[in-house]
Amino acid sequence: SYDMLTSEQSSRQVIVNTEGYHQPVNGTAIDALGNSITQTLGYVNIDKTAPITRCKINPDPGTNGWTNVPVTVTLSADDYLGTGIGGSGVKLISYSNDSGATWITYDKPFPVSKEGVTSVWYHAVDNAGNVEKIAVQRIGIDTTMPVITYKLTPSQPSGDSYYGTVRVDFTATDTGGSGINGPTTWTDYLTS
Repeated sequence: SYDMLTSEQSSRQVIVNTEGYHQPVNGTAIDALGNSITQTLGYVNIDKTAPITRCKINPDPGTNGWTNVPVTVTLSADDYLGTGIGGSGVKLISYSNDSGATWITYDKPFPVSKEGVTSVWYHAVDNAGNVEKIAVQRIGIDTTMPVITYKLTPSQPSGDSYYGTVRVDFTATDTGGSGINGPTTWTDYLTS
């Protein structure tokens, strides 16, 4: 008896590098007689897009970026592919309020109460390792009242009484704060 048995094996490497979600990887095999089979061998998710983080400040400091009360910062991130379909998911959000010297993993809203300008740096990383470009939110807190100084011309006489015209020059300053809203000097004339 004579058995004719041949065995041939063929392999091929396929590289999938197109961004997408649930992309089928199909394989087709054809033998020497033309018998064929096509089969889905699995699915591939490829995420090349970094997540996007949003920063919300409460209470909202408004268009000039300043407030006169402490605020709470809330960060949230989404991870979508360029097609708008979900990506690999957000792994973590990190923030720094010391110009990047120290990074903290975000897990809940945090307060900012320091007088002056605080720069909050933040970014997210997704489960595929894509890192978002660092964004910066500047928060100005000014709880200190401005200072008004004045100068009298002629200078104040002894006895605290003037007879005639007195020129009063006022100057308002807000050193290190949000600034003065309006003119910084005024001149009023008092007459008796």
